[in-house]
Order: sequence, then structure tokens, then C-alpha cells
Amino acid sequence: MILSSPYPLSEPEEPLHATILRRCLEIHAQEPNRKAFVSYCSAAADGFQIQLALCSWFQEQGFKKGEVVLLFMYNSWQFVASCIGAWSAGLIVSPASSSFTEPNAVRQRMPVKDLLLLPYSSGTSGLPKGVMISHRNYAMMLQSYTRSDFKAIGLEGYAPPTYAITVLPFYHVMGLFGMIMHMVNGTTQLLMRKFDLSLWLQHIQDYKITMVSIVPAIALQMAYSPLLDNYDLSSLFMIASGSAPLSQSVVDRLQKRLPNVSFRQGYGMTELSVASHTGSMDTPDGSVGKLLPGTRMKVVDENGRLCGPNEQGEMWISGPQVMVGYWKRPELMKESFDSDGFMRTGDVVYYDSDGFTFVCDRMKELIKVNGKQVSPSEIEALLLSLPGVSDCCVFGVPDERHGEAPVAYVVSKTVNEEQINALVKEYELERILLPSQKFYIKMAFMESMFRGMKSLQCVHSEQY
Repeated sequence: MILSSPYPLSEPEEPLHATILRRCLEIHAQEPNRKAFVSYCSAAADGFQIQLALCSWFQEQGFKKGEVVLLFMYNSWQFVASCIGAWSAGLIVSPASSSFTEPNAVRQRMPVKDLLLLPYSSGTSGLPKGVMISHRNYAMMLQSYTRSDFKAIGLEGYAPPTYAITVLPFYHVMGLFGMIMHMVNGTTQLLMRKFDLSLWLQHIQDYKITMVSIVPAIALQMAYSPLLDNYDLSSLFMIASGSAPLSQSVVDRLQKRLPNVSFRQGYGMTELSVASHTGSMDTPDGSVGKLLPGTRMKVVDENGRLCGPNEQGEMWISGPQVMVGYWKRPELMKESFDSDGFMRTGDVVYYDSDGFTFVCDRMKELIKVNGKQVSPSEIEALLLSLPGVSDCCVFGVPDERHGEAPVAYVVSKTVNEEQINALVKEYELERILLPSQKFYIKMAFMESMFRGMKSLQCVHSEQY
């Protein structure tokens, strides 16, 4: 069975930068004093001229249409202006983390007319690859999230906020798309170079923020930090989390602390421009919601059979947001797409009779113990329920006797291995791990991944 969103999308009539600049001018005509960013220029008057000037600068420097420009910057209005200026000059933007130290990978030219972005992603496995995202991809995504009545994404009657906090990094598609969406909607943004919980909560209080987009690392801080009690967060009615699954134990704890706030999760990946699913007000606990407008999904088991409701299998997605392809890696297209144009996600999911999708695990991350599949996410959810554990990562390592054995990296400065082993017994975790009965604990005193994505290369290299 193939699921399809009942909401169609229309083909865009202009490139993305034209849409952004047009909306800036329209908003400025309606509200001349409305600012795009706090403490900076208005939505059109100054920003429009700066972006045009940067477009001319790129052309004067000899950049040709279709070439790649690396933006190696913090979250800032300069990033926004440079991005739109580059697009106006017909260039492809490859956003990179300001902490990244090896930008050589994106110095080659790529003469593809309709490309907008070239972010890098590890996809379902392997080393980072350039993901080709077109103007059409992003324009269709904007159409999904900026429909006049928001009915298609479960926000009927909702109006775009006056102010929004933009803290997720622009080198990540979730942060970049959020910034663009707010510009098109005329929302004034408070840019944060890096996340600081106290300052972020202060902004929510001072600017009466109604909705925030976060990743699990932020949710964990909110769930356990005493700082939440020091601020008036009564204006907040929705928290949207993405980038990685948010455990139900964290959601439950947040719900107790913020009882009047609705929590929503979605599903996305770089190869999907941003997302394929979004949660609504009636989304059940643990679900990533329903398909975005124009999107189709099928769930396939290990034998290639289409799964029905409540049957687990790998999720495949088709829609206008699906990437053009991987940069100079045509061989990967055969691995990533089937003959019907569906892209494999590498995630194990199921959907219920109402069309809500639930993510179970990553295909590549399932641990096979004596031929039995063990879910890392199930173990991680239990570990994250332990107070003092800010993050964790579970994966499999080779084991001569059982094929694989699970290993847990736990990020904590207060929890020791004895406490974790007690949790294992309390929740009968041995039942999950049997017949191996082998569970390694590795205490990792390091910062949690801000992007919310797992990066296992560093820990996989360790010998057990």
C-alpha cells in the first residue's frame, strides 16, 4: 500500500531568491517598520539593497552561474544576505559549520542550472556526500509550510508569529529552511550564534515567543534544567522537535513542566530538502505525524513486500522535496532510488490506520545478536530516562560468539556505570539483549551533538 498526502502542490513559477525578495517587498509595503532581524535592517528597505549589492559583487569577482560558493559563517544577517545574494547571481550555496576545518571538498565547479544548495550529508550510511537540492525542492517545501490556512499541516487557523528565535545552525537544512520560512512569512527573527539556554529562555519571555523549533539536545536541557522555573514561558504554545527522534520519557517530563504546550515531531533528512512528515495537534505520542502535501510513502519489508498498517518495514519517500541526487556520485542513485522514483530512507517505520507514521529504528543501526535484531533506540530511550544522562549512543560491535554485541556511549558528568547497570536490571534490559548477555558501557565525558544527529565514526574505531 502506498500512502499519499491528500493535499496537492502547484509548480513554482520563480526561483527561491525571487520569492524571498518579492515577499520582503510586499511585507515592507504593508508594514514599513517591520524588521526581518532584531537590531538590524527592515524586511526590505535595507536588506533588499544589500542582497542586490552582494549579487553584483559575486559577478564582479568572476563567479559564473552554476558555480559553488562555500558559506563558512555563524548564524548572522550576513549569512542571510550572502545566501540570497549568491542565489541571485545564479550560484549554488554550500553551507558549512564555522567549526569545520576542511572545506576543500566543495571547491570544485558544478555547472547545474537549477541547483540551490549543496549541503553535505552522510545519508543512510558512509562518508558525507554532496546533496543536490534545487530551487524547485525548496520552493515546494515552502509551499507546504506557508499555505494560507495551514490546514494541510494540522495548523488550521494558525497565523505566523510576530517574533521567532533562530538558533539552529544555518549549515543544517532544518536551521536554514526555518530562517527562510520566517522571512517569507514576515516574522522578525532573533538570531543566536550558538545556543545558550538562559538567553534563549529570556528571549521567549521578553518577546512573547509562541512557537520554537528545537533538536533533542535542547529538549534534554529543558527537561532537566532548573532555569525553566525562572522565566515566564506562558506565551509558548508549541514546541516542534526534529533532526533525531525525541524519546517519550523526555516528552513526558517536558509536558509536566510545560502543561499548556503542545509537542510535535516531524521526520526529515538532508536528502528530503527538509522533511516529509510533520506532526499536528492531534498527532499521537511517538508519531512523526502525517505526510506533507505532495508527498508519497511506501513501507517495504526485507523481502520487498509492501507493508500494510501496523507492519514494520523500511520507509521509501517520493515527492517534490526529494533531492536531485548526490554530487558526482551517480552510482549512489541506483542504490538510493527504485524504478518508481521512491528514495530509500534507511529508517524502519510503521503507519497506523489513520496514516500517522512511527519511526522504529535505522536499518543500518539495528544490532544483530545471534541473528536477532536488537533496537539501539529502545536501549537509548531507557538510558535517557536516567536523570543525569544528557545524551547517549548505542551501536553494535563484532562479537565472535554472537555476531554482534551492543555498546553504549553515555554522556554524563554525574552518572556512573553502576547506576546504569542498575537501570538495566530494573527495566529488564537483559531480556532485550539475551542470549548475548553482553552489554558494554562506555562513559563519554564530551559535549552532546548539537545538531541532534548521530556521528558514530569516532566510536566505531575503538576496539572491543
